[in-house]
Amino acid sequence: MLEWEPFISTGGGRRSHWRTAFFSLAMLAAALACNAAMDTLQFHFKGSAFDSEALNQQWWDPALSSVNKWKDGVRELGERFPLSSTALVGLTDAWHFFKSLAVLFVGLAVVAPFTRLFYLPWYGWVVAACAMLAFFWMGFEVLLRML
Repeated sequence: MLEWEPFISTGGGRRSHWRTAFFSLAMLAAALACNAAMDTLQFHFKGSAFDSEALNQQWWDPALSSVNKWKDGVRELGERFPLSSTALVGLTDAWHFFKSLAVLFVGLAVVAPFTRLFYLPWYGWVVAACAMLAFFWMGFEVLLRML
């Protein structure tokens, strides 16, 4: 039988709860900023701060960057690098980069309160966060293909 008592956190006090709440709110604000950047890139790119000759348009402009995940920009040739069209798509263009960050920030906002409920060593939380992100992306890929 599993004993839960060692895993229940009793330390920290009231101040740490406020810090955790503030951290979660800050992560949600960061996700909101990423979502605003995604919408700007997708729907209001022309004339935005991202529409600049100083920036690499192949990365920033969604009209150009959608081919970045494929070898030579051709889907039939396969992925440019392993997982470039799935788990690592956030490395191929700005829209997917901000999407990946938004998912990460929301995940951190959700996980943070649990750090006050249960004790795990730091690497346990890293494993839990990675498992949550893997579950999210696998679920996304399955639903993307089904819908």
